[in-house]
Amino acid sequence: MNNIFQLFATGLLLASLTSCDYADQRLHIKNKENKDYYFDIQFSDTLQNIVSDHFNSNDSYLLKKNETKIISMPTGAKRQHWEQEFRSSNSDTMYIYLFSPDTLNKYNQDEIVQNQNFIYQVKRTLNELYRDTFLVEIPR
Repeated sequence: MNNIFQLFATGLLLASLTSCDYADQRLHIKNKENKDYYFDIQFSDTLQNIVSDHFNSNDSYLLKKNETKIISMPTGAKRQHWEQEFRSSNSDTMYIYLFSPDTLNKYNQDEIVQNQNFIYQVKRTLNELYRDTFLVEIPR
């Protein structure tokens, strides 16, 4: 019986050490307004592209009024942590673009990018994220 327990404990330990399910969940966006917004995170000071289908079909891009949302950075071969995302982007600033639901319903993604139809652009350096313990408040 003792050998079975040791074998089970060893297997559990190995499974936990090799698990790929970890995600960097330090980044929190807090909507302090009484309005809903959709958001997109980019590492460019001009809105480069968006996939509007993400907004319409996926509530993970929806920041509801007075909500604090945890933004997960999946880890794996290509992405690791927010620090790695900053390094790989060759930018020292992360930009959070906020859109009204009406804008996303009215315009297609090309029009939104061409006309820069966002409500807010919130920018944070990695040092600012550290200082604020990865909490970004809307509006600032």
